Amino acid sequence: MTNAGLDLIKQYEGMRLSPYLCPAGIPTIGFGTTIYPDGTPVTLDDPPITKAKAISYLKTELDKYETKVDELTNGRATDYELAAMTSLAYNIGLAAFEGSSVLRLYNQGKLREASAAFGLWNKARDKNDGVLKVMPGLVARRAAEAAMFSNSVVGDPMPQEVEAPKSLAQSRTFAGVATTATGTVATVTAGVQAVSALKSSLDSAAPWFPGLLVAGVVLAVVGLGYLVYARWDDKRQGIR
Repeated sequence: MTNAGLDLIKQYEGMRLSPYLCPAGIPTIGFGTTIYPDGTPVTLDDPPITKAKAISYLKTELDKYETKVDELTNGRATDYELAAMTSLAYNIGLAAFEGSSVLRLYNQGKLREASAAFGLWNKARDKNDGVLKVMPGLVARRAAEAAMFSNSVVGDPMPQEVEAPKSLAQSRTFAGVATTATGTVATVTAGVQAVSALKSSLDSAAPWFPGLLVAGVVLAVVGLGYLVYARWDDKRQGIR
Protein backbone atom coordinates (compact mmCIF):
# COMPACT_ATOMS: atom_id res chain seq x y z
CA MET A 1 0.00 0.00 0.00
CA THR A 2 1.40 3.39 -0.97
CA ASN A 3 1.66 6.08 1.70
CA ALA A 4 -0.81 8.16 -0.29
CA GLY A 5 -3.28 5.28 -0.33
CA LEU A 6 -2.90 4.68 3.39
CA ASP A 7 -3.38 8.39 4.12
CA LEU A 8 -6.53 8.47 1.97
CA ILE A 9 -8.07 5.56 3.87
CA LYS A 10 -7.10 7.01 7.25
CA GLN A 11 -8.60 10.37 6.27
CA TYR A 12 -11.99 9.02 5.23
CA GLU A 13 -12.31 6.22 7.76
CA GLY A 14 -11.54 8.57 10.62
CA MET A 15 -9.91 7.45 13.84
CA ARG A 16 -11.86 6.60 16.97
CA LEU A 17 -9.92 4.98 19.77
CA SER A 18 -12.98 3.72 21.65
CA PRO A 19 -15.48 1.21 20.25
CA TYR A 20 -18.49 2.62 18.40
CA LEU A 21 -21.24 1.52 16.05
CA CYS A 22 -20.58 2.22 12.37
CA PRO A 23 -23.49 3.38 10.12
CA ALA A 24 -24.23 -0.29 9.42
CA GLY A 25 -24.58 -0.95 13.17
CA ILE A 26 -21.36 -3.01 13.49
CA PRO A 27 -19.05 -2.46 16.52
CA THR A 28 -15.94 -0.74 15.20
CA ILE A 29 -12.71 0.74 16.55
CA GLY A 30 -9.67 2.62 15.26
CA PHE A 31 -9.76 3.23 11.47
CA GLY A 32 -12.81 1.12 10.67
CA THR A 33 -11.55 -2.08 12.29
CA THR A 34 -14.36 -4.52 13.02
CA ILE A 35 -12.24 -7.63 13.63
CA TYR A 36 -8.96 -7.70 15.55
CA PRO A 37 -5.87 -9.31 13.92
CA ASP A 38 -6.42 -12.44 16.04
CA GLY A 39 -9.89 -12.90 14.53
CA THR A 40 -11.86 -11.64 17.52
CA PRO A 41 -14.77 -9.33 16.62
CA VAL A 42 -14.77 -5.86 18.12
CA THR A 43 -17.40 -5.29 20.81
CA LEU A 44 -18.68 -2.13 22.43
CA ASP A 45 -17.30 -3.34 25.77
CA ASP A 46 -13.68 -3.38 24.55
CA PRO A 47 -11.22 -0.92 26.16
CA PRO A 48 -9.85 2.06 24.20
CA ILE A 49 -6.72 1.55 22.09
CA THR A 50 -3.78 3.79 21.23
CA LYS A 51 -3.24 5.57 17.91
CA ALA A 52 -0.29 3.29 17.16
CA LYS A 53 -2.47 0.25 17.77
CA ALA A 54 -5.21 1.67 15.52
CA ILE A 55 -2.70 2.15 12.68
CA SER A 56 -1.30 -1.34 13.24
CA TYR A 57 -4.79 -2.86 13.05
CA LEU A 58 -5.52 -0.92 9.87
CA LYS A 59 -2.32 -2.03 8.12
CA THR A 60 -2.90 -5.66 9.06
CA GLU A 61 -6.44 -5.56 7.69
CA LEU A 62 -5.42 -3.67 4.54
CA ASP A 63 -2.80 -6.28 3.71
CA LYS A 64 -5.60 -8.84 3.40
CA TYR A 65 -7.74 -6.56 1.24
CA GLU A 66 -4.84 -5.52 -0.96
CA THR A 67 -3.81 -9.14 -1.53
CA LYS A 68 -7.35 -10.06 -2.59
CA VAL A 69 -7.74 -7.01 -4.87
CA ASP A 70 -4.39 -7.80 -6.47
CA GLU A 71 -5.59 -11.35 -7.07
CA LEU A 72 -8.90 -10.17 -8.56
CA THR A 73 -7.06 -7.87 -10.98
CA ASN A 74 -4.60 -10.62 -11.98
CA GLY A 75 -1.66 -8.66 -10.57
CA ARG A 76 -1.88 -6.02 -13.32
CA ALA A 77 -2.79 -3.01 -11.18
CA THR A 78 -0.28 -0.21 -10.68
CA ASP A 79 0.45 0.97 -7.14
CA TYR A 80 -2.04 3.83 -7.46
CA GLU A 81 -4.76 1.67 -9.04
CA LEU A 82 -4.28 -0.99 -6.38
CA ALA A 83 -4.40 1.56 -3.54
CA ALA A 84 -7.60 3.15 -4.89
CA MET A 85 -9.39 -0.16 -5.42
CA THR A 86 -8.24 -1.44 -2.02
CA SER A 87 -9.69 1.69 -0.40
CA LEU A 88 -12.99 1.06 -2.18
CA ALA A 89 -13.02 -2.62 -1.21
CA TYR A 90 -12.19 -1.79 2.42
CA ASN A 91 -15.14 0.60 2.51
CA ILE A 92 -17.79 -1.46 0.71
CA GLY A 93 -16.53 -4.98 1.49
CA LEU A 94 -14.73 -7.52 -0.68
CA ALA A 95 -17.92 -9.26 -1.76
CA ALA A 96 -19.38 -6.00 -3.07
CA PHE A 97 -16.11 -5.07 -4.73
CA GLU A 98 -15.84 -8.44 -6.45
CA GLY A 99 -19.23 -7.83 -8.08
CA SER A 100 -18.62 -4.15 -8.81
CA SER A 101 -18.52 -2.48 -12.20
CA VAL A 102 -15.20 -0.93 -11.13
CA LEU A 103 -13.54 -4.35 -11.12
CA ARG A 104 -15.39 -5.61 -14.20
CA LEU A 105 -14.48 -2.57 -16.30
CA TYR A 106 -10.90 -2.59 -15.06
CA ASN A 107 -10.42 -6.19 -16.08
CA GLN A 108 -11.87 -5.34 -19.50
CA GLY A 109 -9.17 -2.69 -19.90
CA LYS A 110 -11.69 0.17 -19.79
CA LEU A 111 -9.78 2.36 -17.37
CA ARG A 112 -11.70 5.60 -17.94
CA GLU A 113 -15.01 3.85 -17.40
CA ALA A 114 -13.65 2.05 -14.32
CA SER A 115 -12.51 5.37 -12.85
CA ALA A 116 -15.96 6.89 -13.41
CA ALA A 117 -17.63 3.83 -11.83
CA PHE A 118 -16.13 4.66 -8.42
CA GLY A 119 -18.75 7.40 -8.18
CA LEU A 120 -21.59 4.86 -8.23
CA TRP A 121 -20.72 3.81 -4.67
CA ASN A 122 -21.83 7.04 -3.04
CA LYS A 123 -24.86 5.81 -1.07
CA ALA A 124 -25.40 4.34 2.36
CA ARG A 125 -28.48 3.33 4.31
CA ASP A 126 -29.81 5.97 6.62
CA LYS A 127 -29.74 4.49 10.12
CA ASN A 128 -33.04 6.21 10.87
CA ASP A 129 -35.20 4.94 8.00
CA GLY A 130 -32.98 2.35 6.29
CA VAL A 131 -33.25 4.09 2.92
CA LEU A 132 -30.22 4.31 0.63
CA LYS A 133 -29.14 7.92 0.35
CA VAL A 134 -26.26 9.79 -1.29
CA MET A 135 -23.77 10.71 1.42
CA PRO A 136 -21.51 13.76 0.93
CA GLY A 137 -18.66 11.97 2.69
CA LEU A 138 -18.88 9.04 0.28
CA VAL A 139 -19.10 11.37 -2.71
CA ALA A 140 -15.84 13.01 -1.60
CA ARG A 141 -14.16 9.67 -0.90
CA ARG A 142 -15.13 8.19 -4.26
CA ALA A 143 -13.79 11.28 -6.03
CA ALA A 144 -10.49 10.99 -4.16
CA GLU A 145 -10.24 7.28 -4.98
CA ALA A 146 -11.01 7.88 -8.65
CA ALA A 147 -8.32 10.57 -8.78
CA MET A 148 -5.80 8.21 -7.18
CA PHE A 149 -6.85 5.42 -9.54
CA SER A 150 -6.06 7.72 -12.47
CA ASN A 151 -2.77 8.65 -10.80
CA SER A 152 -3.71 12.32 -10.58
CA VAL A 153 -3.21 12.82 -6.86
CA VAL A 154 -2.48 16.48 -6.10
CA GLY A 155 1.26 17.03 -5.99
CA ASP A 156 2.11 13.86 -7.93
CA PRO A 157 2.90 14.30 -11.64
CA MET A 158 1.43 11.66 -13.86
CA PRO A 159 4.19 9.36 -15.17
CA GLN A 160 2.19 8.62 -18.30
CA GLU A 161 1.90 12.33 -19.14
CA VAL A 162 3.34 13.01 -22.57
CA GLU A 163 4.60 16.17 -24.18
CA ALA A 164 2.11 17.88 -26.46
CA PRO A 165 2.89 17.22 -30.14
CA LYS A 166 4.90 19.97 -31.77
CA SER A 167 3.74 21.80 -34.83
CA LEU A 168 5.33 20.88 -38.15
CA ALA A 169 7.40 24.07 -38.13
CA GLN A 170 8.82 23.14 -34.68
CA SER A 171 9.60 19.53 -35.45
CA ARG A 172 13.14 18.25 -35.85
CA THR A 173 12.20 16.57 -39.12
CA PHE A 174 10.96 19.84 -40.58
CA ALA A 175 14.07 21.66 -39.38
CA GLY A 176 16.34 19.02 -40.92
CA VAL A 177 14.54 19.11 -44.24
CA ALA A 178 14.51 22.90 -44.25
CA THR A 179 18.23 23.03 -43.53
CA THR A 180 18.99 20.48 -46.22
CA ALA A 181 16.79 22.25 -48.73
CA THR A 182 18.39 25.61 -47.96
CA GLY A 183 21.85 24.12 -48.42
CA THR A 184 20.80 22.47 -51.67
CA VAL A 185 19.40 25.70 -53.10
CA ALA A 186 22.53 27.60 -52.12
CA THR A 187 24.77 24.96 -53.73
CA VAL A 188 22.79 24.88 -56.97
CA THR A 189 22.67 28.67 -57.10
CA ALA A 190 26.43 28.91 -56.68
CA GLY A 191 26.94 26.31 -59.40
CA VAL A 192 24.65 28.12 -61.82
CA GLN A 193 26.44 31.41 -61.14
CA ALA A 194 29.80 29.80 -61.77
CA VAL A 195 28.62 28.20 -65.00
CA SER A 196 27.02 31.50 -66.09
CA ALA A 197 30.27 33.33 -65.49
CA LEU A 198 32.14 30.73 -67.53
CA LYS A 199 29.54 30.98 -70.28
CA SER A 200 29.91 34.78 -70.42
CA SER A 201 33.68 34.46 -70.72
CA LEU A 202 33.47 31.87 -73.47
CA ASP A 203 30.74 33.80 -75.28
CA SER A 204 32.94 36.89 -75.42
CA ALA A 205 35.89 34.85 -76.61
CA ALA A 206 34.02 32.61 -79.01
CA PRO A 207 30.65 34.02 -80.11
CA TRP A 208 30.41 31.39 -82.78
CA PHE A 209 30.08 28.59 -80.15
CA PRO A 210 26.96 29.50 -78.07
CA GLY A 211 24.86 26.46 -78.92
CA LEU A 212 27.36 23.95 -77.63
CA LEU A 213 28.00 26.02 -74.52
CA VAL A 214 24.31 26.20 -73.62
CA ALA A 215 24.06 22.43 -73.91
CA GLY A 216 27.05 22.08 -71.60
CA VAL A 217 25.51 24.41 -69.06
CA VAL A 218 22.26 22.44 -69.02
CA LEU A 219 24.10 19.17 -68.54
CA ALA A 220 26.24 20.66 -65.76
CA VAL A 221 23.19 21.97 -63.86
CA VAL A 222 21.36 18.67 -64.22
CA GLY A 223 24.40 16.72 -63.04
CA LEU A 224 24.97 19.01 -60.09
CA GLY A 225 21.33 18.79 -59.09
CA TYR A 226 21.44 15.00 -59.20
CA LEU A 227 24.59 14.90 -57.03
CA VAL A 228 23.01 17.20 -54.43
CA TYR A 229 19.82 15.13 -54.33
CA ALA A 230 21.76 11.86 -54.04
CA ARG A 231 23.75 13.25 -51.11
CA TRP A 232 20.59 14.46 -49.36
CA ASP A 233 18.91 11.07 -49.87
CA ASP A 234 21.96 9.29 -48.41
CA LYS A 235 21.80 11.45 -45.28
CA ARG A 236 18.04 10.88 -45.00
CA GLN A 237 18.63 7.11 -44.96
CA GLY A 238 21.49 7.40 -42.49
CA ILE A 239 24.22 6.66 -45.02
CA ARG A 240 27.40 8.62 -44.28
